[in-house]
Amino acid sequence: MAGGSLFIASRYTDSNTTGFFKISERSSVDLSFIKKIDSYQGIRRYYYAPLNTWYTESSAYPNFASTFTSFGKYLYYNGVQTYPVPGGAQTFYTFIYRNKSDLILAGQKDAMPDNQSPSIIAGGFSSITNDRRYLYILKGDYLIKYDIYDFSINNYVQIEAPNPKAGLSTDGIYLYYVNRQSGALYKYRCSDLSIMAGSTIGDQPTSTATDGEHVYVTVRDVGSQYPTISMIRKFRCSDLGAVQNYGTVGSGDNQFNLPFGITTDNTYLYIADYSNNRIKKHLCSDLSYVSKIGSYGDGDDQFVDVSMIHYSVFSGALPVYRPDLI
Repeated sequence: MAGGSLFIASRYTDSNTTGFFKISERSSVDLSFIKKIDSYQGIRRYYYAPLNTWYTESSAYPNFASTFTSFGKYLYYNGVQTYPVPGGAQTFYTFIYRNKSDLILAGQKDAMPDNQSPSIIAGGFSSITNDRRYLYILKGDYLIKYDIYDFSINNYVQIEAPNPKAGLSTDGIYLYYVNRQSGALYKYRCSDLSIMAGSTIGDQPTSTATDGEHVYVTVRDVGSQYPTISMIRKFRCSDLGAVQNYGTVGSGDNQFNLPFGITTDNTYLYIADYSNNRIKKHLCSDLSYVSKIGSYGDGDDQFVDVSMIHYSVFSGALPVYRPDLI
């Protein structure tokens, strides 16, 4: 297994003066720092029709309930933009993609109603993943399949309520996600978005990662002032049956404090340990602790409310639908 990169989103200690967030890249081998960029990299203009006016605004920042995904040279995520307008503000959602090489904004597509029934907004989604040909997103009560090149809708299905749904991941054949409110884990087929399985796992699941054999779920409890549950749970992909629980609340090597995002390279798990302001590395095989990095602050090896994390590695085996994207 060759090493790859981890892309991570976290806040700053003073978001009013420094920026809404930073995206950083780290080595998956030793968790060492590679590079970072903040939310004010990239400028865009937008048109506000009621006033017939153009505004200039810094690039969108991530929706912290969302996730990263990547394909070829681009890193994709869901962004939130709040534009100042007379009498208040207007919030829009966008697909955002950045070059992995330098993290500079490569492009974005504003959320717009789609000419289908029911009308679906191409943004405002809670999670995103891809199978190297299509982007899959969770948006409200819908699971939507987009062409990865032009963001056109290929298919969509209405899925169970209530919200919020999050933590979408895929092994290329099946999709997995959790419902934070109902405490359920779901499995859908990529090809036609048909549901394959569903299981109530309890607690408050936050995100998922899969290696094709197992699904790994971060679980936390935020129902009180102090969390009582913070762990990783492991399930079989075949029937979503429970295999193992790991972790308790705390700051030790075998503990978590409100774990959020999770990703895998099929050998190791990488967890965004939100309230401990750190990244943790664990083995997929038995969930045991390997290493960690991070503390509270704005330094290269520091984080604030670390939430999104994504493993990415280039593979020559990628199907070349668009050579310019590889």
